[in-house]
Amino acid sequence: MRKKSFMRTLIVSLAALSAAIGTAQADTLGEAMTSVHALVSREFFDKLIAHPETEEAYKFYAATGAQPLRQDVRRNFPFAGIVFEEYAGTVTLSTKATERLVPANEGIA
Repeated sequence: MRKKSFMRTLIVSLAALSAAIGTAQADTLGEAMTSVHALVSREFFDKLIAHPETEEAYKFYAATGAQPLRQDVRRNFPFAGIVFEEYAGTVTLSTKATERLVPANEGIA
């Protein structure tokens, strides 16, 4: 049940993102927009690639093999016109606490 809920949320998010992409392209004031890149948490990325709707596509994508001397080998996956990239960056606050730049189960595009 959790996977269905995740996929419904993803599909709604992709539909909203697609509409936002269209608006962004219209509002670029003559600038070219060629792609969308989403930085996502480890948890989000794991759910994305494990979901039945995307699992086979990811297996095919991952099986093509990266060339480490020529290509970026960070975990990423192009899906529905968006490149999803796992991002685990953190910052240390003045209080010495650390904070994730992309919260768990979320993404930023």
